[in-house]
Formats: sequence, C-alpha cells, structure tokens
Amino acid sequence: MRRFLIILMLFLWCGQAQSDTLPVPGVYPTIQSAINNSNDGDVIIVEPNTYRENINFLGKAIIVRSTDPNDTNIVSSTIIDGNEPDDPNYGSAVIFNSGEDSNSVLSGFTITGGSGSWAQIYWEFKGYLWNRCGGGVLCLNGSSPRITKNVFVDNIAGQGGGIYFYNYSDPIVTNNTFINNSAKKYHGYNNPDPNDSNNHDHGDGGAIVGFHYCDATITNNLIQNNHADYYGGGIHFRQWSNGLIEGNHIADNNSMLGAGLHITYTSSPTIRGNVIERNIAGAFGGGGIYVYFQSEPLVEQNVITKNTSVNGAGMAVYYDSNPVIRNNLIYKNKNGAGIRVRGGSNPLIIHNTIAGNTASSTKGGVDCTENAGPTIENNIICNNGDGYGIYVDGTSSPIIRYNDVWANGAGKYGPSISDQTGINGNISLPPNFVNSDSNDYHLNYNSGCINTGARDFNTPDINDFDFNPRKNGEFVDIGAYEVWPIWNTTSGDKYSQIQTAIDDSNDGDNVIVTAGRYYENINFKGKNIILQSVNPEDWNVVEKTIIDANDSNTVVFFKTGEDSNCVLAGFTITGGRAPGDYGGGVRTSFYFDPNVVPAGPIIRNNIVTNNTARKGAGICLYHSTARVLNNIIYGNKDTETGQGGGIMIIDCLEEPNVMIADNIIVGNKATFGGGIRVQKSPLADITNNVIAYNRATWKGIGIYGESGTNIENCIVWGHGGGAEDDLYVCDSRYSCIESAAAGEGNISSEPNFVDSGYWDDANTAGDLSDDFFVPGNYHLLPGSLCIDAGDTNSVPSILSGDIDGETRVFNNIVDIGADEVVTTPFDLDNDGIVDYYEVFALGNEWLQNGVALETDFYEDGFIDFADFAVLANEWLWQGGWYE
Repeated sequence: MRRFLIILMLFLWCGQAQSDTLPVPGVYPTIQSAINNSNDGDVIIVEPNTYRENINFLGKAIIVRSTDPNDTNIVSSTIIDGNEPDDPNYGSAVIFNSGEDSNSVLSGFTITGGSGSWAQIYWEFKGYLWNRCGGGVLCLNGSSPRITKNVFVDNIAGQGGGIYFYNYSDPIVTNNTFINNSAKKYHGYNNPDPNDSNNHDHGDGGAIVGFHYCDATITNNLIQNNHADYYGGGIHFRQWSNGLIEGNHIADNNSMLGAGLHITYTSSPTIRGNVIERNIAGAFGGGGIYVYFQSEPLVEQNVITKNTSVNGAGMAVYYDSNPVIRNNLIYKNKNGAGIRVRGGSNPLIIHNTIAGNTASSTKGGVDCTENAGPTIENNIICNNGDGYGIYVDGTSSPIIRYNDVWANGAGKYGPSISDQTGINGNISLPPNFVNSDSNDYHLNYNSGCINTGARDFNTPDINDFDFNPRKNGEFVDIGAYEVWPIWNTTSGDKYSQIQTAIDDSNDGDNVIVTAGRYYENINFKGKNIILQSVNPEDWNVVEKTIIDANDSNTVVFFKTGEDSNCVLAGFTITGGRAPGDYGGGVRTSFYFDPNVVPAGPIIRNNIVTNNTARKGAGICLYHSTARVLNNIIYGNKDTETGQGGGIMIIDCLEEPNVMIADNIIVGNKATFGGGIRVQKSPLADITNNVIAYNRATWKGIGIYGESGTNIENCIVWGHGGGAEDDLYVCDSRYSCIESAAAGEGNISSEPNFVDSGYWDDANTAGDLSDDFFVPGNYHLLPGSLCIDAGDTNSVPSILSGDIDGETRVFNNIVDIGADEVVTTPFDLDNDGIVDYYEVFALGNEWLQNGVALETDFYEDGFIDFADFAVLANEWLWQGGWYE
C-alpha cells in the first residue's frame, strides 16, 4: 500500500510539472485569451501579426513570446498595439500588477501604441498623486517580470513612455530596443479622479522609469531617440531605487535634464559599462547623466560622449549627492563641463579620462560650484576646450590628488584655486593617448601617467575601463586605463613581468618596460633582444624603472650566446645579493666550451647600485665580450674579502675585447679593486670613465689590474692619492690621476666636478660595512683641465655620445672622463644656461652697430629682431654642468 501511494504521488507531481504550449492565433484568437486559459509554466507562442489589445499577465508564471525572439524580422512583425484599450484609463500595452516574478516572461514583440495607465504614486514630500504610467509596460504591486528581446516604439505616458515599474518592482529588462517613446506632461488624458483637479503627470522617463524602492536589472538594451518633457530622456530612477543599469547603449535622447539618465531622491543604482552618447539636456543640466538629491550611484566603466548641456554636458551632480564616478571615459561632450558638481555634493571622482569637452564658458573638465567638495583623484583632465581643467568657485573646496591636468584652454586650475601642479601628486604632462582623434584613450607605453597615481591606492578588487586589474605596476596609473607595464613592441604582446616577456620573445624583438619597481631576477637565456626602459637617455626615467632582486640572487643574468644585438638599457638595477661569488647586479655566465659563444651584450645607460657579491658586486663579466657603456655604477659592495666593488672582469680573452667606456663608477667598496678589478683579461678596454671616491681596505682602490691592464681618457680620483691607491698594476694614458701616475698625456689636476658626492660615515666608527655613498654630479665645470685633454684616437667608435648622449668629441679633442663639456656661444656668462642674462645683454645692445657686439648672434653687425630670433631658438639651452 505504501509503495502504491508513493508511485501515485510521483505520478501526480509529474503531471503537475508538465507545461503546455498555447498557440496564438492557432487555438486562441488573442494573446489575452491564451493568458486567461494558461497555467503557471505554460508557454504562449504568438505568430507574426498585429494584435490590437492590452494584455495583463494576471499574476501567472508563464512565458509569452513570439515564434523566434532572436529573429529581428519575426520581432518586427509580431506586434502588440495598445492604442485601442477597452478602458482609456488603462492604455498600457502590457500590465503586470499581480506580483509576477522573473518566471513571467515577455519576449520577442514589437510593443507600440501604448498610452499608459492611471495609477496613484507616492511622491516624497507630496503624498499620493495621480500619474499616467507605463506606455508600453506597467509593473505595479511588486511585480518583477523578465522583459527581453522586445522593441518598444512610439509609446507615450506621463511617466515611463516605454516601461514604468513602481513600489518594490524589480523587473529584469534585457536585450530590448526602445525607440521614439515619450513621457509628456500634457498627453491628452484626463485625471480619473473627479475630486482631484490637478494633473500630476510630470513627463519623466522617455524609455524607462523605476519609482519607489525598485531595484531593477536593466542590461544590454538600446535606448535611442526617446523624449521626456522633464527628467530622464532615456532612464529615470527615483526614490530609493537602486539595481543595475549595465551594458546599455543610451543615445540621442532628450529631456529638460538628465537626457541619458536621471537618478534622484536617494537612489543609488550601479551604472556600469554603458555607452551614453549624443543625448541633449536643457539648461538644467546633465546631458549624459544627472544625479540629484542625496543619491549615491556607482558610475563606472561607461563611455559618456558627445552629450550636450550647458550645465554638466557629460554629468551633473547636484544637491548633497555623493556618487562614485570611476574608470569612465568622459570625452567630447558639448557646451558644458565633463562633470559639474554643485550644491553641497561630495562625489568621489577617480580614475576617469575627461578629455576634449567643449564648454561654452570657462568650466571645461570638472566644474565645482556652490559648496561642492568632491574628491578628484587619479584623473586625466585634458584638452577641455576654452575651459579650465578644474574650475573651482570661491565657495567650493575639492580634494585634488594625483591628476594629470594638461592643455585646457583657460588654464589648469581656476579661478579661485591656485595651480596644483606638483602638489599632492598632481602633474601636468601630455598623456600620450594611443589615438584620441579616433577616440582611443588608452595610454602609450611612454605616457607620463603610467605608475604615477596615488601612492596609497589600496583597492585592487576594482577594474579599469577594460575590466583589467586596476593596478598593474608598482603604483596605479592615472586615467581610465591601467597600462600593461611591459610591451613587446615587435610582436605587440604585453606583460606584467619582465621575465615572462623575455621568455616569450624571439631574437630581434624590442621589449619596453614602463616606469616602476619590478621585483624580479631576470635571465636573458641567450636571446638577442633589446630590453629597455621607455627612454634610456633620460636619467629621470632610468631612476624610476627599477629591477629589484629584493636581496635575492643576481638581478640580471646573461647565460651565453648573447651578442651585440642583445641590449640592456635604461634601468636601475638593485637589490642583488649573489648566492655564490659572482655578480650581484649583473653577471655573465662562465663557460669555456669552445662551442659556446660567450655572452657579449651591450649594457648601457643603467644605474647599478646597492648590490652585493664577493666578486663584481655591481657587474661581473666572466668570459665575456660585453660592452658596458654610459652607466652609473655606485654604492655596490663586496662580501668577505671581495674584489671589484663596481665591476670585475675575469677571463675575458675572446674577441672583441670587453669594453668599459663612458661610465661613472663611484662610491663602491671592496677589499681590493673598489672601483674595478681586472683578472686574466689583459685586453680589456677601459676608456673615458670616471672612477672616483671608491673604497678598499687594500690596494687598487680605484682599479686593481694586472700586467697589460691599460686605461685611457679616464678620471681616477679621490682614493687617497697614494701610488697604489688609484691604480695598482695598471698602465694609463691621457688620464687625470690623483697620484700623478706616469703615462703619456696624464695630468693630476683637480678634475673640477660639479659635485663630488660624499661618504656617510655617521655609523660605527672604523666599520666600513654600514657606510654608504651619496653620489654627486660628475659633469666637468668649464675651466677643468680635463677638457680637451684626452686622446681622440682612443675613443671607441661605438661611443656616439658621452654620459648625457651629447657628442663624444666636441671642439675636435675629446675630454677626459665620462662627460664631454659642450658649450654654446649664446651662453654669454658661461653658467650653463641660456636665460634672462642673455636677454638683458641683448637689451643693453639693442639697435647698436659695431663689429665687437657681444649679442650679434645673427652676425650682421647690428642688434635687432634677427638676433632676438636666434637667441629665442637657443632659449633655455643647458650645459651638463648646469644646476
């Protein structure tokens, strides 16, 4: 018996779970008749035709759809036309008013001709008022259906021309099209309450309205060419309505304010990933989005462009509203600011790109008026027409941090705020977009906005505009996009780690690393690639592009097989702690197999500092043909009884000879060979270096060489002046050596550096281990006897420039050291800069004739505008010694 009852119950349950398909008009002549005869779970399939009816789902969990909601031809020819209602007070084409949920589905129709239905709506501060609501669809009493893949066209109502949902209704509205729907105050229908003389239809929400605790999901819809007399040409959310507005295209709508979206009365939806463009608002503002009255929406990853309003063409934030506006592209909006903040509002405006907005006044990028207090952080605000980048009136007090404000017509900041450039991380640099003319606001790898955002940024869970992680480098980037920090410009691939980029590269590739600190140990693995910072010629860039081994192993390792086509350029290399003997900062491998090509890369324009090893704390070249050019090598130290604090050269016997040229090697420490140690490498080429102020506890503080070691055109200074201090077992030519070493062309005069630097010995007396060196400026001052004192024939042909990239041989004879002193006849006072002194001198000789005039730059014997033009062309020229 028990078994029979169980089988019976299962049979009955299965019968109840079955759904029926109800065809229209095959069995049921109208959609409503099919609904009337349906049960929960049924599917009503409607053939293409025009159905002049106003339907009500009656609380049923059913699907009402066309024969194929995915076929646009089917959708366009399956029409619910609501323009002939039985009761003119209920002219909505479709009504959900019995608590339907997402199991009630409307899909695949063209919905038109709806004129809305009268409903009493509770307005904050006003009470219940009659409103004509929901031209196409009306949702009341908590009804929350799924409305998908429909076309709403030519519907009209006082509120919500396309759809209106009210009072805890949370519909899912997805993949629909809303075109030419209207919300009008004066729509020709009379209030049904004879005791109420007022017509309270406000004309809000041309396409969609959510009113009073409605948390709708509105995704992937096209909302275009809709109109509202007052609020929200596209979408209007009011009174504690939140939910999600995502992935929609909201275009060409118009209203008095908030033409794209209007969010008001403590509503806080998430507005994400929409394209909001070409919407037109009246004088009240908010061409793209209007946020009003204590509302706090999250507005992120939207394109807000080409919208029009004189008050916040892109966005307007009014009346104590505090939205979060982040990671948006707000560009090329018209007649008003990209974002206007007013009336005690304190939004967070962070990580946006606000560019090319054309204000009709001085309010171009962000406009702060009437007690506005926004936080404006990590934004690019540039090229905003005739306006200021950030406009601040006398009543407002924004917090402005880490923005790039550049090339705005009226200026960067004003009128009641001073220039913030250089304060709180704010910069003013060309952002270097990929192609802003084509609306591509990604940053190029050489943008100054990379890695220059807020140092205290600590919200890694948010994404940038492309939904990539918001922080890729050491610090966050400025603007809407986070840039991949490492670019293979040959293949076009991008990476977050240097080693990954090397592993994925091929011979001949160029890998560029943006500024930041990379905690890595890298291995070239025999690949002949160029690995460089964004600009190896700019020492500011080199200082900020850091490979840090974090006290673990060698920082940069060359295996074998790398030749002169392999280049390491433009990095600060630090934190190396060699586990064995060799190479804390940079090391080449030691292979003596004749079938293995020794590593011979070019290592140039790097700063190698604060590395440790027993041999070659800075750089160890073992069995190598490397070229070490134009580097600054300082503050490296040995361990135990070590050698070669700056550089060690060991067993370099191959052709071409290992070369050390144009380097500054200062303030390094070792037991011997504080600057350079040469061992079993008699052909090493050591030319045009500054080797100074190194330390060692034994001989050869500057260079500890061997028989055959020869240096040329070098400055070796500041090691004590003893015969074995600067050089030990070395020959020298045309060099400046403190100990007055014998050799052709040698001098022993003070080199006259701009600044020699110093050792900080404030720690334990007599203990060198904790001393550190503060480097100086090793450019030569004019008047140095090292100028034009070198042997030009000894300059390696590979040296096209000195440590600054200036011509290596100036005035026909090379200088001794790493710096070539380059002068100009326009620097009259020889102070290293062409500036106001030269202008004053020109003024003193203005309109004079003569053959010995100091400012006759044009060389015509007369001082006039021709000379001024020549001087202007040299304006702010700087010599290497200028500080």
